[in-house]
Amino acid sequence: PLSVDAASRLGAPLATTGSSAAGRVLDLKNRPLAGARLRFLANTSPSFSADFPCTLETTSTAPDGRFLLSPLPKGRLKVVVDHPDHV
Repeated sequence: PLSVDAASRLGAPLATTGSSAAGRVLDLKNRPLAGARLRFLANTSPSFSADFPCTLETTSTAPDGRFLLSPLPKGRLKVVVDHPDHV
């Protein structure tokens, strides 16, 4: 599985058929962030710096901040995490 931490360091990871994403979202005090929304955006351009205009999949974190999305769509993806209490 690809963690969000890894995704943020790698830029736009390349998902292959059968890939999954799992991890945990924490706030700035390292507490689990329940109800955070994760959007997995598509990039159809070969450039990592290109825009990611299309949301392919979404999921939310559990009370312990964990999430799992499987299977991921094949291709380059960007993960965007947001929460109404954290801007």
